[in-house]
Amino acid sequence: MTDEIEQRLDALGRTPATPADQQFADRLESHLRAVGAQRQRAGATSRPWWQPVVVAAALVVAIGVGVLAADRWLGSDTDELVVVAAIDTEVVLADGSVVAAVPGLVVPDGARILVGDEGGATVGDVVLAPGAEVDVAGGALVVEADDTVPSDGPDPDRTTSPPSTAAPSSTPPES
Repeated sequence: MTDEIEQRLDALGRTPATPADQQFADRLESHLRAVGAQRQRAGATSRPWWQPVVVAAALVVAIGVGVLAADRWLGSDTDELVVVAAIDTEVVLADGSVVAAVPGLVVPDGARILVGDEGGATVGDVVLAPGAEVDVAGGALVVEADDTVPSDGPDPDRTTSPPSTAAPSSTPPES
């Protein structure tokens, strides 16, 4: 049966094609020219395939940055003490285990922070002086006045020498 189909196709291929109608060819040409001129006037150009991809990627990045910024700005619902900077500082956990205080460490309740004689630390927004020993209770530091550095004092992460200890004033301020 395949031979029969091939013979029929060969016979059809040998027959001469009918010539194109000149009126049809003229109408087709004028129509195509009109469509082309209309597109040129409208400024229709094809958009590169990568433009929608770039727009979608930029949108995903913008949403991701927005979510991260909102999370950081709004914060979490729990009050956590986090080590911001630390030099020569250890955290003694409630079970007695000792871990090095490193930036990003969440300090749990019941822990004790020990700053070495040559060290310093910033926990939350509190800067601890060399030799400080503070406890964590209720999500807050329990500090003595002489264990902290004034808020405008040096950042222990940015200094080569340990920050100075602030001495509490024994006289009340004058009014």
